[in-house]
Amino acid sequence: MRRPGAVVLAATLTAAGAVAADDGPRKAPERVVLETTAGDLVLALYPDVAPHTVEQIEKLVRGGVYDGTHFVRVEPGFVIQLSSAEDRATALSEDQRKLIHKLALEASPTVRHRRYSVSLAHPNEDPNAGETSFSVLTVDAPHLDGQYTVFGEVETGKDVVSLIEHAPADEGKRPLRRIEVTHARVLEPAELATFKPRPGLRPAGSATKITTDGTAPSTAAPKAGAGSSDRGLAGAVGAMTGLGLAAAVFAWRKGATVSAALSLLSALAGFLVCFALLVPETNRTASATAVVIFAAALALFRVMGRFEPGAPKS
Repeated sequence: MRRPGAVVLAATLTAAGAVAADDGPRKAPERVVLETTAGDLVLALYPDVAPHTVEQIEKLVRGGVYDGTHFVRVEPGFVIQLSSAEDRATALSEDQRKLIHKLALEASPTVRHRRYSVSLAHPNEDPNAGETSFSVLTVDAPHLDGQYTVFGEVETGKDVVSLIEHAPADEGKRPLRRIEVTHARVLEPAELATFKPRPGLRPAGSATKITTDGTAPSTAAPKAGAGSSDRGLAGAVGAMTGLGLAAAVFAWRKGATVSAALSLLSALAGFLVCFALLVPETNRTASATAVVIFAAALALFRVMGRFEPGAPKS
C-alpha cells in the first residue's frame, strides 16, 4: 500500500448502520469510540473475521494505549492512517507495553477492502508484524485484499473521516497540524442507545467543505469562513465604520465637505474589511451577507457623489 521500505497502514471503512447488514460480517455488540480533535469516530469490529486482532484492539483501547496517538498520514482519495502507540503524546507505561504483541495476518477471502473499512497496518516486508497502527480507507481498494487484516468499519463519523482526509498536509502526507485521539474507549451495548457522537469539528488549519453524505467535493480545499476571532475583529471594524459614518454626516451638516468625504472613505474601507472577514471567498456571490454589504457600499458611493463640486446639498 505504501512504497517499499515504508511502514504501511491499510484501512478500509465500510459505511454501515447500527445493525450489521445481512450480507456483511457479524459485528461485535460493543463499539470502539475514538474521540479526536476533529470529532468522534465510532468503529464496529468483526470478531468472526479477525478474532485475534479484535481482541487485541479492544484490550489496547481499554488500557488507554490509543490515548494521545494521532493521524500520521492523510491521503485524499485513498486513506487516513493512525500512528503507532510508540508515537503518541506521552510515553507508554510498562503495563501498557505488555498489552502489545505482534499479530499474524487474518486476511478474509470474503471481507474486502472497501470504503470506510478499518484495517491493521504492518511493515511492507512482514504481514505478520502488525501491532497498534491501523488505517481507514476512503475508497474501495481491492488491490489490498489478502495483504492486510480488515477487522472492522467506521459505523459513525464519515464527516470526521473526510475532515481528517482533507486536512492540510506536507509532501509526506503528514498533517501540518496534529489531529489527535484525545481518548479512546469501548462503548458497551447498554450505552449505545444514549450515546451521541460529536460531529466533525474541522481541525485547526483545515478548510475542508463537507457535503451531506460526509464526503468532500474535491481535494482542493476552499477558504474557510469566519472563525470566532474573525467575527470579533469584524465587530470592532464595524463599530469603527459606524463611528466614521456618523462623523461624515456630522461634518457634512456643518459644511466641512472634505472631512465628510474622508470619513466616508474610512467607512467604506471598514465595510470592505468586514466583507473580507465574514464572507467565505468561495461563497461571496451567493451570500446574503455579501448582498447587504455590497448594497451598503453602493449607498456610500452614492452619498460620496454629493460632495463633488456642484452637487446639491440637502
